[in-house]
Amino acid sequence: MASSASSSSKTLKLKSSDDQEFEVDESVAMMSGLLKSKIEQGAVNDTIHLPEVRGELLSKVIEYCKKHVHDQEMENWDSHFVTVNDHIILGLQKAADYMGIPNLSSWTSSAITVSVKKEIQRRRCCKIGAWQSFQQGDMMKLRSSEGDEFEIDETAAMVSELLKKMIEKGLSDEPITLLNVTGEVLSHVTEYCNKHSPEVEILKWDADFVDLDMHTLYELRLRTAYAQYLPFNKSKK
Repeated sequence: MASSASSSSKTLKLKSSDDQEFEVDESVAMMSGLLKSKIEQGAVNDTIHLPEVRGELLSKVIEYCKKHVHDQEMENWDSHFVTVNDHIILGLQKAADYMGIPNLSSWTSSAITVSVKKEIQRRRCCKIGAWQSFQQGDMMKLRSSEGDEFEIDETAAMVSELLKKMIEKGLSDEPITLLNVTGEVLSHVTEYCNKHSPEVEILKWDADFVDLDMHTLYELRLRTAYAQYLPFNKSKK
């Protein structure tokens, strides 16, 4: 038999995907479009199973619905409610969409957008710091057979096995003379090492990889966080 929101004294049981059960007033359950539809269609038995929502998230959804059942204009409370870690907020958005709670879905979407923007700013600062760290690294001098000197960052010099061994032995404080290498050749070798330094290449690759529009970046962050695979949670340069 169909029920209405006025029968607030009636209680329902909700079961999560991990078999946790929660008792709620029918009026609270009616805040969910999914549950409201089931109630109005008379498709409710003793327990409503929600296979897409785990207990941790269902508990928070119920908390939200209880708070809003009589008052849906609670911006300060809503703002505080969605101030949680990324793992919870992403799960809450999925649960809100599944259970048909548009106001909660809207708040979680806004919170995720803010989180993405903050991550972009943080990653941008990290990227700048990484570049500055590389650009301001320890410099060393290489001397050709004619006595020409060339400066090169130690990180780039590590591309050369010979120079790598000398750096590891602490011999890079003074110019390293390469008796069998002319200045012309050493100039090209230095250019090659700078180009093939792993740190430089990976920074450039990272920057290009996440040079995305906001929508694609948001989707990338959302999907990889769901999969618990975080190395791709980079920001736009």
